[in-house]
Amino acid sequence: SDLSQFGIKDWDVLNEATTNTLLQDMFGREIINEWYDMAREALGKDGILYYNDYKIKEEIPELYDLLDTMVKNNVDFDGIGLQSHFDSLVDIEQIIDFYNQLDERYGKRLKITEYDYTTDDPILQANYTRDILIASFAQESVDGFIMWGYKGGPGSKYVMYDDNWNEKPGLNAWQDLIYNKWWTKESGKTNENGEFITKGYYGDYTINVSANGKTVSVDKPCYKGNDNTITIILK
Repeated sequence: SDLSQFGIKDWDVLNEATTNTLLQDMFGREIINEWYDMAREALGKDGILYYNDYKIKEEIPELYDLLDTMVKNNVDFDGIGLQSHFDSLVDIEQIIDFYNQLDERYGKRLKITEYDYTTDDPILQANYTRDILIASFAQESVDGFIMWGYKGGPGSKYVMYDDNWNEKPGLNAWQDLIYNKWWTKESGKTNENGEFITKGYYGDYTINVSANGKTVSVDKPCYKGNDNTITIILK
């Protein structure tokens, strides 16, 4: 069936195949091609097919070995999911270097898929979450940042709420970046040509225009690679 009709755009087709190798051992790594071909048929040409794994720190060679083989075998995949479970501080520069290495070696889209940070220090947790969010946002190839959980968790690993749904500092750090630092809120008057020019982050916009007692509200996407010139006519 065509899964795209249900609004599915991304798919982690294969997960942790550096560790779970039973079928690869039986049939060879060529079996991976079959899985991705089936996913492509189901999701369509515009779907983004990911490989997802947790080996992003000391075990990177195993990840590279698998990804190298997938590229060599012409596996049809578009992105690499990075689970990002942390229980100790990893230097942010090391994470940025890892993103850059993946960009250089594979040129695939990246997504942080399962972020959490186990610590009993909520301030440290919030500050680290803020820093890794900024590092990820600054990387052009990173398309998303997904929390693994929201409330409590073993070792208080989930950054937004505690076990009783009280807000944690991590929630404030997240909201400040998303809704203040990276959220475009601009207003002003058009010039003599009826033009209003501004800079903003890529994303989906609601634009409100008023003139001569009339107001129009328009929802428009402004994405990288698009012209992003929006014409609004008040009638």
